[in-house]
Amino acid sequence: MPRALPREWYGSEIRNAGVRREKIRPSRRALAAWVTATLVLLGCLLLYMTQGIQVIRMGYEIDRLQNRYREVKAERQRLEVELASLQELATVQREAVQRLGMVFPEAGQIVVVREVGPGAPVTARPRSTALAAARRE
Repeated sequence: MPRALPREWYGSEIRNAGVRREKIRPSRRALAAWVTATLVLLGCLLLYMTQGIQVIRMGYEIDRLQNRYREVKAERQRLEVELASLQELATVQREAVQRLGMVFPEAGQIVVVREVGPGAPVTARPRSTALAAARRE
């Protein structure tokens, strides 16, 4: 077997049977530096994970609020349509007659009150007479 160095340079073989090498123990300063670095790394990792969880949680909250907004918007449109239909004269008349039992007044039941002047007395005439007087004027 060829050797890299001549035998004269390194001498004869050394036998270390039973001799153990002493392990190098880190100093307290080096150990404290490793512990500090590990704790900082774990703290950064924990902060990163917390931020990620908060982003996911906010995403779910935004999605929930968007769904609620769409529901409220649809309900508002439905209520606007219902309001418009209830404000129509035909709907009001139908509800008054059917639900409340109201009837249209007879010609003699309507009285028109008209003010003549600032100090003059108020006169009341039946509707038919008031309509005839209004047509003459």
